[in-house]
Amino acid sequence: MVRSVNTLKNIDNSVDSTVNNTIDNTKNSDVNGDSSNNNAGNFTIEKSSEEIQIDFEVKSIQPTTENNIIHLLIAHEDPSEANKIKNIYKNSGWIVNAHRITSVEDLDESLTNKRWNILLAFGHSKLYLPAVIGNAIKKNNAQLRAIYLDEEYSSTNALQIFRCGFCDYLTSQEHDRLLHVTKREIQAQEDHRIAIASQSVMEETNARSQLLMDSTADAVAYIIDGMIVHSNSSFSKQLNFSSPDELDCLPFIDLVSTDDHKTLKPLLRKYQLGEQQESSITLDIVKADTETMQAELLLAMASFEDEACTQIILRSAINDENTHQSDFDLEVIQNLEGKGSLFFASITSNAVQRKKLGLHNHLRLIKEIGDLLRDFIPTEAKIIDYLKESWIIVIPNSHAHEPVELATELCQRVNSATIGDGEQCITPSIAVGISKYGVAGITIENALDQAFKASAEKQMDGKSGYKVFSPKIDNAEGAEALRSALELNRFRIKYQPIIALQNQSKHTYDTVLYIENDAGSDDIADDLLASLGIEKTNAELDRWMINEIINTLSTSDNKNIQLNIPLTASAIMDDSFYSWLTTRINNSEINSASLIFSMTISDATDYEKNALSLIKKLKEAGHPICLTNANADYIDLIQKLMPDTLKLTAQLTEKMNGEDAEPELIKSMITLAKENNATCIATDVNSAGDLAQLWQTGIGFVQGNYLQAPQDNMDYDFSDIG
Repeated sequence: MVRSVNTLKNIDNSVDSTVNNTIDNTKNSDVNGDSSNNNAGNFTIEKSSEEIQIDFEVKSIQPTTENNIIHLLIAHEDPSEANKIKNIYKNSGWIVNAHRITSVEDLDESLTNKRWNILLAFGHSKLYLPAVIGNAIKKNNAQLRAIYLDEEYSSTNALQIFRCGFCDYLTSQEHDRLLHVTKREIQAQEDHRIAIASQSVMEETNARSQLLMDSTADAVAYIIDGMIVHSNSSFSKQLNFSSPDELDCLPFIDLVSTDDHKTLKPLLRKYQLGEQQESSITLDIVKADTETMQAELLLAMASFEDEACTQIILRSAINDENTHQSDFDLEVIQNLEGKGSLFFASITSNAVQRKKLGLHNHLRLIKEIGDLLRDFIPTEAKIIDYLKESWIIVIPNSHAHEPVELATELCQRVNSATIGDGEQCITPSIAVGISKYGVAGITIENALDQAFKASAEKQMDGKSGYKVFSPKIDNAEGAEALRSALELNRFRIKYQPIIALQNQSKHTYDTVLYIENDAGSDDIADDLLASLGIEKTNAELDRWMINEIINTLSTSDNKNIQLNIPLTASAIMDDSFYSWLTTRINNSEINSASLIFSMTISDATDYEKNALSLIKKLKEAGHPICLTNANADYIDLIQKLMPDTLKLTAQLTEKMNGEDAEPELIKSMITLAKENNATCIATDVNSAGDLAQLWQTGIGFVQGNYLQAPQDNMDYDFSDIG
């Protein structure tokens, strides 16, 4: 059903034609995409930017993939085969996010947990047979496209492959065709997604049109050949009819006083012939109880169920308090100071749900969600109504809170409520956008804007949930990047075990600093650390890290843990750092020997005087000392600083193997360490060969990804290797 309603033009005066164009375009696109499965190379799918131009939810169906990015599943037992495939794509300019399936269980998990573009299967794979893959895709309802690469072409195989649900069959030598098919299938996926979304948008738009018709205060009716084919409740109510159904198929002229027939009939005839645009006329209307009233009729050309008709709006004095909207005062937000979190919460019920609820229950929904929010938020928070169906919540940092935890609990509470009765009953949902303010240069106005956008993006899902605005810091460096990362809570600490090859008495871990990048994944923070100067303010990173580690140790049941904490040059040069550290540790009641403090050999060289002073104080307090990146170039400094542990540079581990192996280098460092009552840690142990060679040297400790990469938790089984 498509209509044009004068009273709704302020909302969207072009929704009808735009939606129709969008549906037509996306349907054509989807047909082309499907056809290309059978006619590779015969179609070139092109879209102009004008194809998808619609307000409201249609914006959510914009393409999200690019032709040069592929998310690839590789079903093969041999890693070398996976590497060959990845290189084919990379050499052709693709950005590849690939995962090689390691088991049938891994196949199921991969299809369940992540959306992939393409799955490649191979004729010479003994484990991942076509039927196995086809059944897994069907069972998990995965939307990816599967392509089969055979050693040589077989028409029999091809038929079986297609019956298993694969979209194409190639030989493994057809690299160019593989690239073409991949691009085609990714485009077909996108076209299919747009078509499905467009269908949903069309249904939503029709429901919205009906909802707006039913809820508008204007009395609206549609006339075809002089007969009323549709009217809303306001129209029937004004004329004292019990429901709009009583007006269906009634000649409109019967509602007009006899004296005004001669005026109205010629006008209706012009609209019927399409010869008249918008106009208005004042005349007497006859109600159901034969009472007459003077009313103004606004007439316009429109369409009803794709058929030309005349829209009539009957204007009279209407007092409907539900049409009132309170103005939002931005100054209320602008006057807030300090730091904190801002939430923008919106009801996510769509037009279909609103139609199901009806006007009364929809008003009840708004009130109950508003009451729930006010009961839920802490007393220190401020809540502001935004156009009745949304709320702005501001919580200052003076009230300790975790924004994500609050948003999660809020969504759960909303989901547990029910609104309406019987068939009109729905489970409400809410979309929450979150932004910090007063940090990283984010003003309260910026926070409101970003939280609003985040809520709108989450609202497109149609389910309760939250989205956190996270400013981009990937290209920042130095003190500014450090400040932003600390204020935005972007740092993460991970733990990598340091393993004794014999007689391990302590469960020792290296603490490794990571930073959450703009894409939401964790990167090791080496680049940021390298960009820092020795400003005293940069020692805030050391203080943050030590606080986090002490809090973790205080809550751990394992009292045998020992953590190695790296210190920055800023901490070494900050005269106030040690006094802060002793106060913090004394307040925690943690054993001093549980905290090892390390510094790089280069920082100790550059700031030798301060390093000597700090090391002396730390050792007197009972903290072991570790020097990292140690090698034979720093023998004199090592003897002067007298560390408890030397963490050797990774290059020494690399020189244990290969044609140019120099195992005597690491042996000499082991000897140096023993002469100075220190132990050695070999780093970057990344293979069984590295471990075997190191075992023969008599080194005390090893560390590397072969044993365990840095993890969020300290759960390594130290009984295995020793």
